[in-house]
Amino acid sequence: LDAQIDFDYGDEELMAAHGSVDGGRLRIGEMSYATVVVPPSINMRATTLARLRNFARAGGSIMFVGSVAHLLDGEPSDEVRAFVDEYARRVVDGPDHFDYRGAIDAVTELGGRTVTAHGADGADVPQLKVHRRRWDGCEIVYLANVSRDAISANVAVSFDVDGTVEEWAPDTGETR
Repeated sequence: LDAQIDFDYGDEELMAAHGSVDGGRLRIGEMSYATVVVPPSINMRATTLARLRNFARAGGSIMFVGSVAHLLDGEPSDEVRAFVDEYARRVVDGPDHFDYRGAIDAVTELGGRTVTAHGADGADVPQLKVHRRRWDGCEIVYLANVSRDAISANVAVSFDVDGTVEEWAPDTGETR
């Protein structure tokens, strides 16, 4: 969130029940993803591994951050690590408490960071959060200052769409 990267949390139960792979994208219900970031874990379901394998073979990008699961359906297994070695990008190996800059850089490199914000001094502006959605044929990017103080930031938004930009004032409903 501090790097203005919008994301959704995944759930193995939802992936098993509602997930599919379509044209290099992982679909879960109405949402679709070109990149999946797998957090530190101990266990992975075999259904999740199978879905991720299909996704990777279809051209999807997968990144593992932190510890890779050493259990598959609760049983000791090297299958997840072998999958990572063959199909995934490994950002950080080992301890699960680390600097996330490597993961942020990797997501940016894969095209998953469409909004950047920097202060006048060039420093990151972590109090500016981003939420991005596609709705009714439109791209909506919501920026929110979550601090109590006013901030000044240079914001760059870049994604491949045609159309015009509208600014919505949430306090008045006014658009321009």
